[in-house]
Amino acid sequence: MHITKKRTDIILKALQEKGDWDYATHYGEPGYQNPEVGILFADWNPVSRRICDYLEEAGYELEWCDEWYVDYDNDKAWRTSPTSYDWQCSIRYTEHGVLTPDDSLEDWIDEIAMTDWSQPTGTVPSWITPNDLEERGFIKYNGDFETGWHPGQTDDAHVIAVLLFETIPDIERVLFRIGESSQFYTVWEAYYWRDAGSFDDSMDGDFDSAMASAGHGTDEDYGGIQDE
Repeated sequence: MHITKKRTDIILKALQEKGDWDYATHYGEPGYQNPEVGILFADWNPVSRRICDYLEEAGYELEWCDEWYVDYDNDKAWRTSPTSYDWQCSIRYTEHGVLTPDDSLEDWIDEIAMTDWSQPTGTVPSWITPNDLEERGFIKYNGDFETGWHPGQTDDAHVIAVLLFETIPDIERVLFRIGESSQFYTVWEAYYWRDAGSFDDSMDGDFDSAMASAGHGTDEDYGGIQDE
């Protein structure tokens, strides 16, 4: 196929006039290799296979515009539609814009961390590591938790948030981290932040004992899985 700059410019101009298209130079999304020229996002249904083949031959990767978010500040594309049961979104939509992995961890934590048990449970994606949180003063609580369809996978993040806020002195923030996602269950972790001067590891014991002493009962008393 004969590739010329003039023909490529004509095709790109036609896409631009169509309106429903976008462009990024790089993938931010894990698992993707950057193309030779860049990434084009559009509704490709009305575009002929011949034109699509030409653009790919010219060095572009073609993606569907309704499955991606383009971060113009960093010239990167992030996927917004799942590709598998274990896929996790790397970005987060907020009232103030979109957070991506190129934003600071402090911005992510400030956006997600709960400061009161009555707030929606805040969860960070797995690309934020336990070490990232611990370096910022967060303490992991009581191992891993599981929520899903299999017997025993009945842990409830809201119940744990209530427990932590009501039983740990000087606690200021709570957040949760996704460890593993699948079709039938999710593995996650709980973290809290408190004044380091008042640290007490007495809360690292058995979950049901702590719940009972706090007057909340066990996770089974709450009926297992609850909608977040």
